[in-house]
Amino acid sequence: MEQRATPTLACCGLTRRHTGEAIAIYLLIQIIEGYVLTPLVQRRTVHIQPAHALGMQMLMGTLFGALGIALAAPLQAVLRVAAIRSTGGDADQD
Repeated sequence: MEQRATPTLACCGLTRRHTGEAIAIYLLIQIIEGYVLTPLVQRRTVHIQPAHALGMQMLMGTLFGALGIALAAPLQAVLRVAAIRSTGGDADQD
């Protein structure tokens, strides 16, 4: 049985198998970046614990969908710095 390419990828010479593999690799990279690397970087730069970052992403994703997930980390960082500064602390220290 001959594999046919989807119309949008036919110009690139990709079959459905190759298209599926490309999508799977893309999704794997995005999952690793979003759920592993980003929380680790945030923990070191803004001192946000990875579990808190994931919890905020889950909450914002449930409430606001994809936009909530995209805005969860920056919003959490802003709220953390604002809370520290409002109590008279230094935002650079934990």
